[in-house]
Amino acid sequence: MSHFPFYINTKHLQILIVGAGNIALRRTKALLPFFDRITVLSKDFKEEFFLLPKEKIHFIQKKAEEKDLSPYNTIIVCTDDSELNYKIYQWTLKQNKLVNLCDRPDLCSFYFPSIIKDNETTISISSGGDKKTTKRIRKHLNQFFKNEVPYD
Repeated sequence: MSHFPFYINTKHLQILIVGAGNIALRRTKALLPFFDRITVLSKDFKEEFFLLPKEKIHFIQKKAEEKDLSPYNTIIVCTDDSELNYKIYQWTLKQNKLVNLCDRPDLCSFYFPSIIKDNETTISISSGGDKKTTKRIRKHLNQFFKNEVPYD
């Protein structure tokens, strides 16, 4: 399957990140420059989450349920429980949501590229899963830009 890189107006996207570990933290940090508000739902939160801008993050501390997905159109699933991740994926299909699963790229309706952002310039880099190539390209481009979005 091919992936088409396109930029989307984030104004009307409601993001829900399920999970609050290392991967969820990286993805949250990558999204923060592009969204006014991100909701993170988890039973437990990595401490670093509480260092993020409080006005941009809404925390929900509980176990995920199907009804939790309703207000959101984009779901990012990053729990450490593969069975739960798959169950949430099935909920997203029933509710027609965009979904990204940290442990199942084959089921994702979108994925995260490497991002370089400097003022109004945004560059995304993807090399079909070849992380070495992506990092080499990103390193080269970063010579020309000041701010790299913290996501691998």
